[in-house]
Amino acid sequence: MQNIQNITQAYSQTPWRKQVQWIGAFSAGISVRLADCCALSGRNRAGKPTAGREIQDMQIGRIETANTTSEKRELHSIEELKQRNADLQAQLAIYSQKIR
Repeated sequence: MQNIQNITQAYSQTPWRKQVQWIGAFSAGISVRLADCCALSGRNRAGKPTAGREIQDMQIGRIETANTTSEKRELHSIEELKQRNADLQAQLAIYSQKIR
């Protein structure tokens, strides 16, 4: 009986070991969260230069559009896009009258 008690006592964990394990697990969790935040921050910074260029284009009145027939992207002035929109609305009105 004494032998079993000695083995149990030898393999039981002391309170300071439990505290060290808890602190280690907590530190590992914080490290993972910090690495996740750093990765997200780096991904956000990667898009900032292109966003700045888009803002500059908008300030001078140019908008980038994608051509539907080809994947070529083009810069257009806002006035040109307004004119194209008005033309398309007029065509739509003509087509809708022909259907009736």
